[in-house]
Formats: sequence, structure tokens, C-alpha cells
Amino acid sequence: MAKKKRTISKPLSAVSDKPGSILLRWKEFADQHKNWIYGTLAGVIIIIAGIFGIRYYSAVSQDRAYVLYEKGMEIRRELELKKDTPSTNRTGIDAFDEVLTRYPDTEAAKLTCIAYGDYEYGNGNYDQAIAHYLQALKAVESEPLMKAFVLNSIGYCYEEKKDYKTASGYFTKILDSENKMLKDLAHFSLARAYEAMGDAPDALSQYEIIVKDYPDSIHFQAAEESVY
Repeated sequence: MAKKKRTISKPLSAVSDKPGSILLRWKEFADQHKNWIYGTLAGVIIIIAGIFGIRYYSAVSQDRAYVLYEKGMEIRRELELKKDTPSTNRTGIDAFDEVLTRYPDTEAAKLTCIAYGDYEYGNGNYDQAIAHYLQALKAVESEPLMKAFVLNSIGYCYEEKKDYKTASGYFTKILDSENKMLKDLAHFSLARAYEAMGDAPDALSQYEIIVKDYPDSIHFQAAEESVY
């Protein structure tokens, strides 16, 4: 009786490496897990749509906020050109209110807080001005130059309130920052605050710094006159 010839199975690679076999296995996998695949794809599509939707909404909000801010600023500029217009005229301020109410997280909101603070400062409403400047300060924390401007404005408000100690604290914060701009102004403002508190030696020290380190400052002449 003849022996039955033994057959050797083909190695797995001989089958699995064929494109047709791979596609077939993917089809089988897809058929078995189609609900999971459809659910996953739907989730990915929703996430992508959400990301694009958020970006689109953010861009639209930024644009609308800037339009309102510019509208308010243009009205305020026109009023300032009219000498008979009282500073308490609130025309245009409603645009600022709308920016802060509807678009508080936009770049335009930062500028609006500063503009609103300037308006209140100009009308002698120093507490309201400080509130707006402090709101702006949080928003410009990572912007050294803008931060210095806002700190200086807050210092001016406290100076007008005759709270010279608090004012000097805000001027000092400008000097302690890494930003090199406005430091001559901060020294000058600090000297003025020290004078108001009757601290002549510290005031003189600030004037001397301006004369020594800031010869091109617009405050140089006034500081020099105070030193000599």
C-alpha cells in the first residue's frame, strides 16, 4: 500500500502578505465591528466639526467686537473735537458696554477696558476708572508694554484720590518689570508721589536717576531742575 504523501502547510507570510488577503481580513473585521467603526467615525467627525465651529465663532466674535470698539472710539474722538461737548456725555459708551457684555474674552475687550477707564478718569470717576483698568490689567498680564501703561494709569487714579502710597506702589511695579519702556515716566511719577508724601530725599533720588540714566526723556528737564 502506497504511503500517503504528506503536505507541508504554506508559511503564514505566503498568505498574509498578499494585498488581497489583507483587504479581505479588513473587510471581515469591518463587518464584525461595523457599529463600533461607525460610532468612532461619527465621534471624530463631531469633534472636528466642533473645533472648526469654535474657531469660526471665535473669529466672528473678534471681528464684531473690534467693529463695536472702533465705533465707540470714533464717536468719542468726534466728541473730543467739539469743545462745547461736556466730558460726561456718554455717547458712544454704549458700544463699549456691548463689547464687554457680549464679547468679554476678545482682544477688543482689552482695549475697551482701557478706553472705558480713560473715559471715567477724564470725568473724575476714579474708582470706576480703577475698576476698568484692573480688569484690563488681568487681560494684558503677558504683554509687558500694555501692562506698564495700565499700571501707570492706575497709579494716576490713586494720585488723584490723594492716596500717594498706593499710587507709588503701582509706579514701583513698572520699575520692577522686565519691560524697559515707560521707566523714566515711572521714576518721574514716583518722585512726584514722594514729594506729595513729604519724602524729599526719596523724591530727589528718583529725579537723579532720570538725569543720570534717561537724558532723552521728556521729563529730563523737569527732573534736572528739581536736582539742581
